[in-house]
Amino acid sequence: MKPLTLIATCARGLEPLLADELHTLFAQDVVAADRIVHFKASPEVAYRVLLGTRLANRILWPVCVVNATSADDLYHELLEHEWSQYLTPDKTLSVDFVGESEVFRNSMFGAQRVKDALVDSTRVGELRSTVAKEHPDVRFNAVLLVDKHGADTVQVAIDLGNGSLHRRGYRQEAGEAPLKETVAAAMLVRAGWPAIAKAGGTLFDPFCGSGTLLIEAALMAGNIPPGTFRQHWGVACCPWHDEALWHSLRQDAHNRLLNIDIAGLPRIIGTDVLTTVVRKARSNIERAGLTEHITVEAEHLSDSMPPRSKTGLLICNP
Repeated sequence: MKPLTLIATCARGLEPLLADELHTLFAQDVVAADRIVHFKASPEVAYRVLLGTRLANRILWPVCVVNATSADDLYHELLEHEWSQYLTPDKTLSVDFVGESEVFRNSMFGAQRVKDALVDSTRVGELRSTVAKEHPDVRFNAVLLVDKHGADTVQVAIDLGNGSLHRRGYRQEAGEAPLKETVAAAMLVRAGWPAIAKAGGTLFDPFCGSGTLLIEAALMAGNIPPGTFRQHWGVACCPWHDEALWHSLRQDAHNRLLNIDIAGLPRIIGTDVLTTVVRKARSNIERAGLTEHITVEAEHLSDSMPPRSKTGLLICNP
């Protein structure tokens, strides 16, 4: 089959880092734009990107672009697309709509019109798909765009991660100002942590909060795919999906976590003044299976001392 044409979304400013990461994951024809990176990949590479990206928020598979000069035009043009190959009446769905215009003054209205078209085109008698906000069977992403003639269009894509990939699955407790996992990973890449870790350097975070930087640093140093912890994905609805291959790759990622070389990992240490926050960090670290690899203590900044090391990284989100 032909390579899939995919889109990775990210925070503004991370596009070059994400493009580099996609190259390392064997994506092809990688082109960075504003908060997105276009690329092509085989289904296997797409799976590896889903499991292995540390920087992308979403991985999208666009399936159509339709006219959106009016809400009715959007609805009727979507009806002409064959949605039954992705969605059946027994499946739940969710629609994320991005963008505003004179016609679509808020995202809720845009999402409603897209949802109506998808449900109406796949209903069988009285059976029809229902909306599920949490963990739907199929999550659609609709983005309002402007074509080269200045006309409004809407691109509808399937969200292969079934939600933002920054939600790794290990963090269920957070402090007052949690750092997104994807942003934490970008900070570590910018700071050169992969090379420092490879050289045996130590990492110290004196404002560790719920432990996001610590956990992302350990995953990076241990070459553990961050998608290892996620339970809900959006690939099963795709016609090109290979369940056996997908299961094999997920199992391989999980095995890497189970077989970390403890002696080979660098020291990763965090402190925080609040004992309640330290407890949350330890809980998240345990959930990530990294208790033996990360040390966290309740300590005031004035009493904190970075560990003795020939080389290392001091990093924090104060």
